[in-house]
Amino acid sequence: MTWTRVFSGILTTLTLVAACKVVDGNDTATDGGSSGGTSAGSATESGSASSATSSPTTGASATTGASATTGGDAVPCTLGVDLEGQPCASPGESCGGDCPDSCSACSGYDCGADNKWHFWENFGDCVACDPNNLPPEGSACETEGETCSPGCEDPCEFCNVLQCTGGTWQGLEVFPADCPSCETTCPAVVAAMCPNGPPDMMACVDGCNALFNGPCVLEFDKMRACIGSMATFACDANGRPTVDACTAEFTALYACTMP
Repeated sequence: MTWTRVFSGILTTLTLVAACKVVDGNDTATDGGSSGGTSAGSATESGSASSATSSPTTGASATTGASATTGGDAVPCTLGVDLEGQPCASPGESCGGDCPDSCSACSGYDCGADNKWHFWENFGDCVACDPNNLPPEGSACETEGETCSPGCEDPCEFCNVLQCTGGTWQGLEVFPADCPSCETTCPAVVAAMCPNGPPDMMACVDGCNALFNGPCVLEFDKMRACIGSMATFACDANGRPTVDACTAEFTALYACTMP
């Protein structure tokens, strides 16, 4: 009986020891699992952080693309294309609009200070010279220095002339030439004593005044404007009074009065 109890106690002791070892093993495994879970969680968190860190870098490319808001790529000059408001490269650059003159209708684009194309148009509103219907003063003209008048053939009369100045028609008053009266001219005419000229002062003045109202007044005025008030007369080949510097004007006058 005594040995039986001893042996039974030994078996009980061994069973308890084995059970303790099993419990300890489970705890260790559990601890290991917890440790592994922690590591996995760390890895997951690390991956999330890495992903979060890299996403702004990817978004930076969008910031780079924002250059489009500052103008984008310049659009080159292309005829036949609507360029209004499109970005351009060089302020001051022109596209099209090669107008042959300021009076021709044409259009084009200019690159503005804001680096954008801006449309412009010239409607070609110049007014040409018409002697019978003078252009309005201040209207656009084409040829700098061009004059326009209703004729102004008589140099002894005032004449309103238009001149193209700075791209517009401007008034230019032309004053009469020095056209002497018959009383001023006749003493020198009579002094020349030409065979086919007036014999005296009275005949000269009467004949001279008659020309003012005759059909040859224009030729007469051109002659007076040429000789001026201080002329010296001589006789031409036909014995008529003339002034050497005004031969053409006297020839035209005699052709009109004595055809």
